[in-house]
Amino acid sequence: MKTRYWRIFGSDGKTVIMAFDHGGGGRIPVDDPGQIISEAVAGGVDAILTTYGIAKNFRREMGKAGLLLRIDAGGSALAPSWPPPKTRYAIEDALRLGADGLMCMGVVGSEQDPEYMQMAADIAAACDKWGLVAAGEFTPDTPAYSPDFASRPPEKMKVACRVAAELGLDLIKTQYIPPIEAFRTVVANTYVPIVALGGPADPDTAKVLRGVREAMDAGCRGVAMGRNVWSHPNVRGFVTAIRKIVHEDADVESALAVM
Repeated sequence: MKTRYWRIFGSDGKTVIMAFDHGGGGRIPVDDPGQIISEAVAGGVDAILTTYGIAKNFRREMGKAGLLLRIDAGGSALAPSWPPPKTRYAIEDALRLGADGLMCMGVVGSEQDPEYMQMAADIAAACDKWGLVAAGEFTPDTPAYSPDFASRPPEKMKVACRVAAELGLDLIKTQYIPPIEAFRTVVANTYVPIVALGGPADPDTAKVLRGVREAMDAGCRGVAMGRNVWSHPNVRGFVTAIRKIVHEDADVESALAVM
């Protein structure tokens, strides 16, 4: 097992990751990244998924939290079209920053499916060579984080997650799709850890935590949550609540109580 794996996962094999890579295309998620990171770390986040620029400038605030570096890129927020995916940095860049792992996208079934597959395979091989964790955000080619769960049936989710494992990725970030029983079949078909992404921001904290509880009951090994964390008015408390569900197997009411 890669040593850096345990900088992302706790001793129980579970993880709470704050996805803070939304500014990669030039969309600035918050005015003070350092403050958000400090609050998330104080709340007990296990790792942070972020961009090269954030990792370079706010490593002190990250403290002992694990670092997953978003290594792939499309275009900027002002690009007229989305170009084919490719890696933006070399693995030496990630090592120089002290990254524990690399994260790439994989949109399975899209027109750019072959490019995504090759990029993930290259990243998996490079990470194995250098002892880094290879992670991928893999989903079927349907509207991003669609509230219409029927657009991502278990059969498609199985393919998306299984191909990520077959390519050699160590960790898969994907959308938890209810019901619990159906998503358990996705987890059972995938032999590497799956963590649930957070999706669009939702002001209903209890609802978001219920989603975390369901994802864990379905077999996920944690969450990689972005907007619902860094846009929350109580980042520290919300991370603590998520951690209570993920690492202590708490119910939603108990998690809400710690906030």
